[in-house]
Amino acid sequence: MKLVIIIGFLGTGKTSLLLKLAEKAQSLNKQTAILVNEVGEIGVDNQIMKQLGHNVWEMLGGCVCCSLAGDVIGTLEKIDREFQSDVVLLEPSGAADPKNLMNVLADYQGVPFESLTKVGLIDSLRVEMLMAVAGPLIDSTLTHADMILITKADIASEEELNLAREVALSHLSGESVFAINVREEISQEILERIFPWKD
Repeated sequence: MKLVIIIGFLGTGKTSLLLKLAEKAQSLNKQTAILVNEVGEIGVDNQIMKQLGHNVWEMLGGCVCCSLAGDVIGTLEKIDREFQSDVVLLEPSGAADPKNLMNVLADYQGVPFESLTKVGLIDSLRVEMLMAVAGPLIDSTLTHADMILITKADIASEEELNLAREVALSHLSGESVFAINVREEISQEILERIFPWKD
């Protein structure tokens, strides 16, 4: 199975992107599982996804990479064992450090992943503020990403987009950085990088 991890700070558009990717995978007749992590008592994202008909596993109450590490591994192994999904879309909490998640995934004992794609999101409207108040977490998110999507490009100013691009390019080369509006269709180039299917 392919594992796609969507990482980014709270409010960057992770769930919107995840839903678009789930729709695309299902349109390609790929068995899709969604694993979300919520901090708090009520999983709003999970409720929305279930209403849209997606298979969803959710863990509440902590970061995917900290107190619920065993649940992540156990859930991925259960998905592999019982559902034979083609792809798992994993959305950790926006408060989770991707470095810790990568360490946790080293304990996965299921069938090896066919591919592992880490998609980092950066909010073009809040780059300056987020770098000031959560710099190490944003830096870890971008450092661990295979590709970076600059979100809210449709409503950002040119100055905001340039700053977001500058921050993203300090972590990855230009061919792995894209500005997007998750309310619109995702480009074929981005989809092919996220879902490396040949068919």
